[in-house]
This record gives sequence, C-alpha cells and structure tokens, in this order.
Amino acid sequence: MLITFNCADDSDWRSLMEVDGITEDVAKELHTKGIEDLGILANLKEENLNIEGFEVTQIQDWRTDSRRIINSISTNSITFLEGMNPAINEILTGRGIHLINQLLGLTEIPEGINNREWDIIITDAKRIMEE
Repeated sequence: MLITFNCADDSDWRSLMEVDGITEDVAKELHTKGIEDLGILANLKEENLNIEGFEVTQIQDWRTDSRRIINSISTNSITFLEGMNPAINEILTGRGIHLINQLLGLTEIPEGINNREWDIIITDAKRIMEE
C-alpha cells in the first residue's frame, strides 16, 4: 500500500478512535501506516485496503463505519446513527426528532423502540457528539 505520510503533528489521528474497535494503540498503528485521520480512512480506495498487520475485511468495515460517522457528524442527522432502521427513523421523525442533539434531549425511550435498540442508538449518538 502506498499512502503519502508526512508525520504531521497536526493530523487528527485520535479521530480514528470514533470507529468502533479502533483503540488508541490501533489508531497510532494506523497513523504510522499513513491513515492519519477519519477522513483518510473513509476515503481509502479498494487498491489501498491491504495494510500490513490488518485484515482487509477489518479495514473495509472500519472504512464503512468511518463514512457513517462522518455523515453523522457533518449532518447531525439521526439517519446515520448505528442501529437506526426505517421503522425507528419513522417513529422518531414522527415525533419531530431529526437531529442527534434532539435525540439526546429525550428523557424517555419513545414507544415502539426497545431497550436494546435504544441503547445502541443513544450510545452512538453520544459518541458522535463527543467530537
């Protein structure tokens, strides 16, 4: 894999930890391999997925998740949250909840969403808004 890497102190390698499964150590390792931040991971081309020390399928999964996270951060939309599906989206938007910060303002689980689904969605929303 050939990725230009300049060891810049201003890279945002910590943003890689937004992706589920990327710890600080993994983020540092990816950084040394030229994956400097979430945006670079999200934009990896197929021919650049073979990163020494990592399974291609793991990099693909992380790339997919990084794209979802970027969409969530840039739009503040509940649509891109982990665990969101059309039925839950309809329940929330029917209550006027379209944005992550609105979702985080809810004090109870909306009817029609079970505890497990809610935990996945709200955990991701909190993680996204930490950015």
